[in-house]
Parts: sequence; C-alpha cells; structure tokens
Amino acid sequence: MSKVKLIALLLISFIATGSVIYQLRNRRPKPPAASVATNAPPATQPPQAVVEPPQPAPVFSSVGARPNIPANGWGRNPFLTRDEINAANKQPEPEIVQAPVEAAPPPPPPAPAPPTYTVTAILYGPNGSFAVVNSRVVQAGDRVGMETVKEIKNRAVVLEYEGRTRELPLRRVGPEIELVPRGD
Repeated sequence: MSKVKLIALLLISFIATGSVIYQLRNRRPKPPAASVATNAPPATQPPQAVVEPPQPAPVFSSVGARPNIPANGWGRNPFLTRDEINAANKQPEPEIVQAPVEAAPPPPPPAPAPPTYTVTAILYGPNGSFAVVNSRVVQAGDRVGMETVKEIKNRAVVLEYEGRTRELPLRRVGPEIELVPRGD
C-alpha cells in the first residue's frame, strides 16, 4: 500500500472512531418500552403514560444575542467547556428599577387681569345713550380695547369679552362739580 492510501485510511478510521465515541458519550436515554400484554386479569387501575411536553426550540431573537442552549438538547459542543455552557444557560438576575415619578403638571398661568377703564360720564339723548370711557365716547356695540360695549345702564357700562361680562361703574362725581338741572 502506498503512503497516501495508508494516511487516508488512518484519517478515516480516526474520524469514524471519534464519531462513535461522541455518539456513545452523548447518547440520550431510551423512552420506557411499552408493557407486554399478558393473560393476567387487569389491575384495578391501568397505568397511565406520563407524557412530557416537548421542549421549545431555542430562539435567537437578535444579532449578538446569547444562545439559550438547552440542557438536554443538542449534546455537548466540543468548543465549549461545561462552565461556559452553564454560564450561557444561566438567566441574568432581574434588575429592579424604580418607576419614574411623574411630576404634577404646573398650574396654568393666571389669566391676565382685564385692563382698567374709567367711566366718567353717561349721556342719554334721542339718538340713544352714550358713555365716556377713558376720554372716548362710546355707545352699545363699540369696542373698547378687546371688549365690546354690551349695554349702557344708568350708573354703569357693561363690557363683554369671550362670553364673559363685567360692569364698569360710573366714577363718582366729586363735590367740586355741581350738577344743575336745565330749565326748559
């Protein structure tokens, strides 16, 4: 026999021997054999077969994730030691994290105070009623700033803005001014 054939034969025999040894070491236990039927009377309760649920297949959820190697799954990986296999199967301890405490929302800013207006006079005539608000003559329906004159009363002017109304009283006339009725 030539040297090349001898080396090839030795290599094949080493591989086959290694494969047989690997299979013998990593052999799975055989399932229990079914009992043979006999002519004996049946027992009071027939034995029930225990069915184990199938093991789920390992799932690799993302790239770089550590594989979950089942304890009785593929057999021993020749490139990993027993300690490495046990470390790979160990589940990491859960990390306890406190939920963030939500801060109370800040209170809405207070609505700006409406501007102050001064009513100095209210006049009645055949063409309607008029009022002097901040030195400006207005009647019902006119605008004063952002507000609208809704009504002119005897001693006040009613302003309206966004559905809300407020009443501006007539400023009191001081004692230095004397009201004199007109003689017609």
